[in-house]
Amino acid sequence: MIGRRIEIMLAPLAILALPAAALAGQAETSAETACPAKPAPLPADLLGWSAPSRDRAMTKYYPRAHWLRGLNTSLGLNAIEKVAFVAAPGTAIEPGSFGGLMSVRVQKAGRLKIALDGPAWIDVVKGRALLPSVGHDHGPGCTTIAKVVEYDVEPGRYIVQIVNAPSAKIHAMAVAPH
Repeated sequence: MIGRRIEIMLAPLAILALPAAALAGQAETSAETACPAKPAPLPADLLGWSAPSRDRAMTKYYPRAHWLRGLNTSLGLNAIEKVAFVAAPGTAIEPGSFGGLMSVRVQKAGRLKIALDGPAWIDVVKGRALLPSVGHDHGPGCTTIAKVVEYDVEPGRYIVQIVNAPSAKIHAMAVAPH
């Protein structure tokens, strides 16, 4: 009877030990996949990300200036409540967040990529209509690119809307079709 009681008392302790062992395995795995101090090489279409960034301010109203394609750009954003979006954003606006507008001119039909270094919603607008995104991805591993969203485009002028950024600055890059 005493042996049976010890078995019953030890069983919960064994169950409690399982998550700790699993977490120890996860810690080893994340240490193995830690990124080196120097960022990983970028794919050819994102090489402009590694160039020194250009400072640009996104506008609160319909933008006249064009975004320099293929270059890492530090974008100054506005309080989200002050931005007059060209089209209703594709997500609910979060009070206290930041956003802005920038135009981009596309010369050839193909895939337009917008890369960001942090969390924010990206809309691409043609006329007054949102374009559907055709691809979403995290940036390449061990780089400072957090996300890349892709859109199929034709030649012309598009408006990029950044919505719900947590701070008034975000690094971004527009990669137009070649």
